[in-house]
Amino acid sequence: MNTQKQTLIRKLCAAALAAAMLTGTGFTTIGTYTGTNLTVNAASTATIVESGECGENVTYTLDSEGTLTISGKGDMYDDDWDHRSPFKNKNTIKKIVIKNGVTGIGHYAFFGCTALTTVTIPSSITKIGDFAFYKCTALTGVTIPGSVTKVGNYAFMNCESLKTVKLNNGVEYIGEYAFHQCSFTALSIPSSVISIGRFDNGCIEGLAFVYPVGVLGRCPNLKTITVDAANTKYSSKDGVLLKNGNRNPTGFRRWVKVAQSMKI
Repeated sequence: MNTQKQTLIRKLCAAALAAAMLTGTGFTTIGTYTGTNLTVNAASTATIVESGECGENVTYTLDSEGTLTISGKGDMYDDDWDHRSPFKNKNTIKKIVIKNGVTGIGHYAFFGCTALTTVTIPSSITKIGDFAFYKCTALTGVTIPGSVTKVGNYAFMNCESLKTVKLNNGVEYIGEYAFHQCSFTALSIPSSVISIGRFDNGCIEGLAFVYPVGVLGRCPNLKTITVDAANTKYSSKDGVLLKNGNRNPTGFRRWVKVAQSMKI
C-alpha cells in the first residue's frame, strides 16, 4: 500500500471516529478496502418523517424513502374505535420491516397500503389479523414464518400483485378469503394446517376449493395446490385441494370439470 493511500484511509477513519464521538451512535462501516482500491459507501439520505405508537409496547418510524420499521414487544393494536391504525390507506409506505419481539399484526393494520411492495415478518409474530394487508395491491411476495398460527380472515385479499406466498410449517388456521384475488400460480399447504376458511364451514365441504370460491377465490393464475403428505386434515390430487374423508373419484372429476369451466 503506498503512502498516499495510507494517508487517505487514516483521514477517513479519523473522520468516522470523530462523527461517532459527536453523535453517540457508534461506529459505522464507511467503506471496504480490497488491497488496491478503497470504496466508500454512499450514506443514506433517508430521514424520519413520522413516528409514534402502534401497540401498548410497540412503536414505529417511517422514513422519507417509504420504509416503515416497527419494533418493540407484544402485539400491535387492532384498528378499532379505541385505536386507529396510523398506516391504514397510507400510500407512502413502500417497505415494512417488523422487528423481532413484535408478536401480533393487528386487524386492518396495513389495510389499503397500495404502494407497499415488500414486508418482513419475523419469527416472533404469532398471528396476522383480519384484513391486515387487504388491498395492498403492489405487494409481490410474502413469507409467513412457522411461528404464525393464524392468518386472519381477508388478510391478503385483493393483493393483486401477490405472486409468491410461502407458508411455513406451524401455520394452523387460514381464514376466510385470506388470499382471495391474488396472482400466485401455486400454493403449498404445510402439514400443520388444520383449518382453511370457508372450506371448513360447509361452503364446498369435501370438495376442491380452487378458484373461483372461498379462501383462494378469484385467483385466476392458480394452477396447483400441494399438501404436505404428513397433513392429516387435507390432501391434494392432480393439483387440487381435497378435505380428507371425502375422496370420491367421481365427485373429484366432476368438481375439476366445473372449476375449469368457470370464468369470473
